[in-house]
Amino acid sequence: MRADLVALAAAALLATGCNPPSDIEPLACRNEDPGVAALGMGDLDKGFTPVEEGDTLPLVFGPQGMHMVVLSVQVDNLEASAVSGLGNEVAIGLYQDDEVVGGTKGDMVPVAGSEDVAEFLGIRAIITAAEVEEIGNQDAYVEATVVDGCGRELTDGMVLWLQL
Repeated sequence: MRADLVALAAAALLATGCNPPSDIEPLACRNEDPGVAALGMGDLDKGFTPVEEGDTLPLVFGPQGMHMVVLSVQVDNLEASAVSGLGNEVAIGLYQDDEVVGGTKGDMVPVAGSEDVAEFLGIRAIITAAEVEEIGNQDAYVEATVVDGCGRELTDGMVLWLQL
């Protein structure tokens, strides 16, 4: 019963995201180059490390009692949001056989980077409890999407090995 409730809660999180939709209009774009999103791993201590097609991505059991993968996204020439209190929308999706098996979505502010490069580090993509056994030690398609401050979507995706 508990596993069903956890799976239902994770599915609701994936369907709605962490934040309600914003009615704020995107900013006018200041740069014409929309940038490039790249998948990687890393956190504040280790920084961004890119991943390549077929790399191993560990499934970890998180502190809140859910399985997850921890990813990072790096964006070149990010058109950062200038709206107070809102960051850029960042979404991570995990798919097997074209079905969503995990992910997360929410407004984020880059935690590292320079004027030309922004990094969203340590994004936790939750795996539904019902899917953990099925997806462990298999390939999955992992996709990261960042919506920048003027509404453009920057996406990177690849097949990674999810290791339980």
